[in-house]
Amino acid sequence: MKVRVTPGAHRELLELVVRVRDRDRGEAIRLVTELADRLDSLADGDDVAPELGSVVHAAAAADGHRLYVRERSGDLWVLAVWPDAGTRGP
Repeated sequence: MKVRVTPGAHRELLELVVRVRDRDRGEAIRLVTELADRLDSLADGDDVAPELGSVVHAAAAADGHRLYVRERSGDLWVLAVWPDAGTRGP
């Protein structure tokens, strides 16, 4: 299964990484690595995301962040990225 990212989610990912990088470069690297690992696991079927079967289609991504994902035509689409409510900054 391929992982595809919508233009909106791509923009959100970039903005998120830049925000985190401005705070802590090491944290940004960990975030990107965790996101990539999570998506690879979902796409390869190594990880089961019960959220994919829900209406929300949200999968835990990396520490404090979630992905809005959907499987369609054999591909895993990332539709949006956002921080969990408890981790949102000012």
